[in-house]
Amino acid sequence: MPNRGKFIGNDNLYVPDAPTIGDASTGNTEVSVAFTAPSDVGNDDITSFAARVTDGTNVFNGTASSSPITVTGLSNGTSYTAQVWAINDYGNGPLSAATASFSPALGRGIFGGGRVSSRVNTIDYVSIASTGDAQDFGDLTLARQISPSLISSSTRTVFAAGLSASVTYAITIDYVTLASTGNATDFGDLSVGRYNAAACSNDVRGIHFNGDQQSGTDNTIDYITIASTGNATDFADMNITTNSGGASSSPTRGVRFGGGSSNEISYITIASAGAATDFGNLTVARYNVAGASSNTRVCMAGGEGDSKSNVIDYITTASTGNASDFGDLNNSLQGAGGTSNGVRGLFAGGEASGLINVIDFITIANTGNATDFGDLTQARHSMSCGSDGHGGIDATALSAFAPAAMGLQMGGRLGYPGETHIGYVDIATTSNTISFGDLTTPRSQASGSASSTRAVSYTGYGEANGTTISNIIDFVAFSTKGKATDFGDSTAAAYFGASVSNGSRGVAALGYSGGFVNNIDYITFASAGNGTDFGDLTAARGGMAGGMNSTTRGLFAGGFQSGQNIIDYVTIASTGNATDFGDLLNVVSKVAGGGSSTRGIVGGGYDNASSAEVNVIQYVTIASTGNATDFGDLTDARHTYGGMSSSTRMIFGSDNRASGSSDVLDYVTIASTGNATDFGDGLIGIESAYTSNSHGGIA
Repeated sequence: MPNRGKFIGNDNLYVPDAPTIGDASTGNTEVSVAFTAPSDVGNDDITSFAARVTDGTNVFNGTASSSPITVTGLSNGTSYTAQVWAINDYGNGPLSAATASFSPALGRGIFGGGRVSSRVNTIDYVSIASTGDAQDFGDLTLARQISPSLISSSTRTVFAAGLSASVTYAITIDYVTLASTGNATDFGDLSVGRYNAAACSNDVRGIHFNGDQQSGTDNTIDYITIASTGNATDFADMNITTNSGGASSSPTRGVRFGGGSSNEISYITIASAGAATDFGNLTVARYNVAGASSNTRVCMAGGEGDSKSNVIDYITTASTGNASDFGDLNNSLQGAGGTSNGVRGLFAGGEASGLINVIDFITIANTGNATDFGDLTQARHSMSCGSDGHGGIDATALSAFAPAAMGLQMGGRLGYPGETHIGYVDIATTSNTISFGDLTTPRSQASGSASSTRAVSYTGYGEANGTTISNIIDFVAFSTKGKATDFGDSTAAAYFGASVSNGSRGVAALGYSGGFVNNIDYITFASAGNGTDFGDLTAARGGMAGGMNSTTRGLFAGGFQSGQNIIDYVTIASTGNATDFGDLLNVVSKVAGGGSSTRGIVGGGYDNASSAEVNVIQYVTIASTGNATDFGDLTDARHTYGGMSSSTRMIFGSDNRASGSSDVLDYVTIASTGNATDFGDGLIGIESAYTSNSHGGIA
């Protein structure tokens, strides 16, 4: 007799990890969920199948008589999972297991501005995966001619610099939202007006390289946080001063190439402010070269040297060295616009014997000559370009955002005054840190605390002028990448502090404020505002371990003022002075702390007595006062500044050691004593603020 209402064997129903993304033309996203029915269906009289796609809050459904099932109405860049089930006359069968997370992307390429007989504000778009002519997208805020560049996240393309009306050096930054056609919106301003510049990005941060200013060619590099409007910030300087270069990127590295009569290729690390470094050379010196990239390879097309060129070069982004020949464009030209979807690179327009509207494409992973793609809406050159899937966008990172247990590394020191960059990790999965956004100002030696929804960076060293102690409190929402927002001010400017927290309140020991202090502040995460006096530590000091929390109690351990082995504790919900908890195994400062709701972990640090880094990991039971117990060892001796914890795992932040700075992250399983294991790499330098959305203080 049939098993009515059930799909026998449904638990074995196979759903692919990456449902096929469809329809880039209308701005709506849809997915095609394919599956294979198990062999033991039996006589279930199945009439149809259904798919359920959800981002955890919103649910989208589709039905079909067989595989695949189309589900529409999804949002570009949002993380989803999919499940399927069978239907017969008696009802629905059970849901299948969920797919891995995936994030629809439109695969849309953008070409903005440029020059015809005069400068134009036209924006065109194409679906990169499908050949065909470009369509009208909207208009820039001002007509301008811009050297080839690409600043895009999975949701936005940004246009900056150029020559606008007459010979005006544009300072304005525009942006468009890729999912919806329409005119550009004002974003902010560059540090100075310029043209003949180049740009690139990952999914979080856009880099704008040097070009021609009113006073001549400069060597300035600016950056922006793409998700957040605002003016550009100084990044560092180019290693060479040339104009009319091209640029492209991987998720971690930006590459600038050519310009003037140069064949030089330079690179920067997108997450870390610092001067550009020599990468290698193009096969032919030329300027106005277009770039397109995958996660691993940058292709550089056309340009003008002794004459206009049809050359396409390529480099492997992770490995410095000279470019190799890839193939040829269909025309010898300069000033084309370049973009990609990470698989296919497009080179559009430019100047050959005259202006052209031709779009060529290549498959980035395979060397060979370009193929005709279609045409722009009008012939023009020197456009600014973008896409929602270029090589700087890590598709794996998009689909994994946001993990259930997320650790944040905020700011840090790469030479004073510090960095703005914020990176995140999935604590449950060993991996390198991924870009999240930026603090409001550069600083290091801040402290971090968090609720399950908000993370706070408390004070630090180095505001905008790079020499002052900060009273700034910033916050970000774990759910939203981008730039931090001002939360309020601490009771005093300070750095070298430490923080603890439960799910509602953050408590920060200030550390150093013109001298070591014993001051403790607190904030309420849900309500932005200034810090309030909480009480005092048992002794003035800085460089302590924080991050050791239960839902009721927070611990501060070690510290520096002639060296301390003190462990203090506070009751987080109640203001008052700290109480002696016990002692660490050693006198140590610049030390990492973290743990679960029951066990606090302290690791590494600087032993003031011996003037040496240590590899000792020790622990305490948070609910019971007492001295620390040996846990194991870090992978090497170091001093570090914080930890990121879930209920089961603690990650020790990047560090400084006798041999120099390192971006290595270690981890331990909190419940089991033993030595640490390598977790991956941080994106930014030492002396960062660390926290997580799943530490021991969050029930």
